[in-house]
Amino acid sequence: MRVELEVFSGRPNPAWELSEQEASELARLHALLGHSPSDRPLPEGLGYRGFRVAPFQAHEQLIVWRDIVQVAQSGRASQWSDPDRSLERWLLDTARAHVEPGLLGTIRSLVDAQ
Repeated sequence: MRVELEVFSGRPNPAWELSEQEASELARLHALLGHSPSDRPLPEGLGYRGFRVAPFQAHEQLIVWRDIVQVAQSGRASQWSDPDRSLERWLLDTARAHVEPGLLGTIRSLVDAQ
């Protein structure tokens, strides 16, 4: 699974591969979430827009932003609620070896403040 930190526009976003163990942990954490009947919009525009994981299990992608976790397949999306933002914080922890420390600190501040 490839993780992309959606933060830049006009230049490549930081990206990294999850190990098998990390991919299993992500699937386990996702399975703990409650399905959400809402279809809240994901962020657009500039700045921090969360994490994109592709592929995710049998799906094209998983998007994690704040308390929204969305899985997409063939143009259809389902959302889960993550009120503790556990997936977002966990993905941020996996970024340590792959994202420049200053940027990582900025994103961590945004995640912790919201």
